[in-house]
Order: sequence, then structure tokens, then C-alpha cells
Amino acid sequence: ASINYRYKKIAPLPAAHHDAKKALQFIRSKAESWGIDKENIGVWGSSAGAQISMWLAFNDEMADSESTNPIEKESTRIACVASNIGQTTMESDFWIKHLAKYAPGTEAEFKSKTRLQIYGVENMKEADEIAKSISALALISSDDPPIFMQYSMNPNAVAPSKDNPKKFKGWVIHHVDFGIALKEKMDELNVEAHLKYPSSKTKYNSLVEFFIDKLNKQ
Repeated sequence: ASINYRYKKIAPLPAAHHDAKKALQFIRSKAESWGIDKENIGVWGSSAGAQISMWLAFNDEMADSESTNPIEKESTRIACVASNIGQTTMESDFWIKHLAKYAPGTEAEFKSKTRLQIYGVENMKEADEIAKSISALALISSDDPPIFMQYSMNPNAVAPSKDNPKKFKGWVIHHVDFGIALKEKMDELNVEAHLKYPSSKTKYNSLVEFFIDKLNKQ
């Protein structure tokens, strides 16, 4: 299934995350008529979609057993998750250090009206609270599902020229450092995590191999 969600220019975060949650619950509500094994579902996304997928994977159960809407009673827990160039955290502390490392001088831009608009709030404290609530690094716990993460550069890659701002920005916000941070945290918790980037050696060559192994019961 392929789902969509409201972009932040339409509704501030975490509206997109809530849309994805409802989509997952809707799919589960159709399990019988669509022939879906609702206990054996994996999710995948790229960039923002990856960030949302990890939020779904590492959040606690969000089903509302007391809701009058049967869709909202469906589970939000999944069997596995894969991500491509995903941001494993949206918290200020990580991002400011990350920007200082690769894009010095841009840290101040991170604390701006734009960040407040992304979350639809009036102060940075509120923005940081929402950012933490949707960050995989803050949500991960020992009972969470396995992940396969993929990034397009290795940890020692040289940044593209700043003469091409769009390419440079894309490189920074999709950096493998995000995946390294989450894998280190998951290793500490003894939760299965696979991190693939150029020249790395991993158990799975692709997210397809990962999903087949985790979801194929035959």
C-alpha cells in the first residue's frame, strides 16, 4: 500500500505523522476484505517518509480501545521498518551540532520563525517538545521492531561544494550520521538494526531482502 500525508505547508507537524498512523489503522481495518495479515506488516519511507515510518515503528501502541471509531481501535504496532536517508531525530541539540560540523554558520537559522512554523507553535520550547515526540532516537525502546537503514554516503564522505546550495543542503539533512546515531542507540538496547551505506558490509543488500526475511512466514 502507498499512502500520502499532509505536507507541513498545509498543516504543521505532527499532522503528517497522524495521517500515516490513521492510514496504517485504516489498512488494518480492511485486513479481512483485502486479504492482509494484519499481524505481519512492515513500513518503509524515504527522507520525510522515513522519519514518519520510524515514528510509527518506535512509538508505543497508539490504538484507542475506547474510541467509537473502529479504525482508531486498530493497532499501530508493526513487525519491521526500513528507511532511506531518514532523519532519526528532529531535536535541536543534535541538529545544531550536526549543522556546526558540516554547515557552520547555519545553526542560527535553525532557531528561526521557520522552525516555529513547521510545528505551528509560538516558542522554541514548544517546538522542541514536538520534535522530541516524533524522533526515533527519543522513542526507541527495547521492545521495538528491527530496522534496515540506507544512506547514500559513507561516514568519511566529502561534502559537495557549497556553490550548489540545494545539493549541499540535501547532503547535510540526509547524512549517514543520523543512521549511525540510531544504530548506536539500538545496539545499546540490543534491538536489531542494519545500517547500509557505500562500502559498508551488512546482512541485507537491500530493503527488499530485509522485508522478505522479516515478513515471509513460509
